Amino acid sequence: MIDVIGRFRSILSEHELHMKLFDHCAVQVEGWLKGELLPFFEAEKAYGILLNYWPESSPKFRTIQGRKRIDYELQLFDSTKVWIELKHFQIGHQKGELWKAQNYFIDKNIGIYNDVVKLQDVVEGDKYIFILATKNPGMDDWSRGLHKFNEKFSHLYIQSHTAPSNFPATYFLGLLKVS
Repeated sequence: MIDVIGRFRSILSEHELHMKLFDHCAVQVEGWLKGELLPFFEAEKAYGILLNYWPESSPKFRTIQGRKRIDYELQLFDSTKVWIELKHFQIGHQKGELWKAQNYFIDKNIGIYNDVVKLQDVVEGDKYIFILATKNPGMDDWSRGLHKFNEKFSHLYIQSHTAPSNFPATYFLGLLKVS
């Protein structure tokens, strides 16, 4: 999945103005991210990198039935299924409050908690959360958020596969693996 992030990063780099405006206007645009991934996954399929993909997919095997759909299901050539939930973190001032990455990791209502629970209920495949952060939260804020999540919700576990230090100041594409 780290290779997928690397290739998708080139698309995000073409949208530098978008990243700046998302930050400047203090908006979260998860739907935009989902839309940008459609042609990206279609190209990955056409180039023979990805066998298939499905947006808004419902897993057949779950520990708890009735949960919502998952943003993307990917089918790799080695028959591995990959489930992806998307999030957009707006870092900085929003509605009069300062938001850090840490806030999205520890707040059950607006953070990643429900996405992690939803993915953990899926029985088969690899499970990830793609997080577009505008602006880049920096290593300290990102690492603290991960640590706080794993500490506060010890029955769940997430691991980061990307680092803010490898991205520009305007955005960060976080890849979290859900175990």
